[in-house]
Amino acid sequence: MLDETNTEPMEQANPQLPTQPTPSQAHKATPPRNAGRIMQWVTVVLSVIALLLSIVANLRVSTIQNGTGNSASAPSSAGTSASSGSDAKAMKKTESKTVEYTATEGSVLEGDYAPYDSVNFHLKLVKLEVTGTKATLTSEVTNNGTDSDSTSFLTRAFQNGQQTGIGTIITDGQIQAGYTATVTTEFDVKDATQPISLEIELSYDQKLQIEYSPQN
Repeated sequence: MLDETNTEPMEQANPQLPTQPTPSQAHKATPPRNAGRIMQWVTVVLSVIALLLSIVANLRVSTIQNGTGNSASAPSSAGTSASSGSDAKAMKKTESKTVEYTATEGSVLEGDYAPYDSVNFHLKLVKLEVTGTKATLTSEVTNNGTDSDSTSFLTRAFQNGQQTGIGTIITDGQIQAGYTATVTTEFDVKDATQPISLEIELSYDQKLQIEYSPQN
């Protein structure tokens, strides 16, 4: 026979316990412990950065207002002035006075080279100048022949009995018959204060020899 005292359901003998939250639910509900401190530190760092940027900006504005930004241009300007002064002194040192020479009285300053009827050139010495140790002789060459032609005359310079330089009086291309060309010839000398003797070969047996003296 069944015992009637045990006919109630098992649930009544074991009343239901309160429901406990699962571990995952409990973790989601609890905020991180360090979140508040991290936010505080971030705020402090940003404030410090903003303060430093403000100080740098104020210093830059103060520097511009005081004219400090223009101070770097002064050395450049001074350097240019010093360079210009040095260049001017160098130019003065290299400049030489031009001395004009005159031929001694009675000197023959012209002659002819006329080997043929068709070839007839007349040479005339016009001027002699010396700058430093470089002499420049200006001549006129006239073509008195019948054909257009060119010519040249060898020139030697002497001072104190010694040859100092050699040059050539040469026309720049052909000269038409009846025309005159101006020719310049350069040669070396030793001293612009001493007389110069020129020897010009018109032909193998004819020469011009002129003594030049510097003008005072």
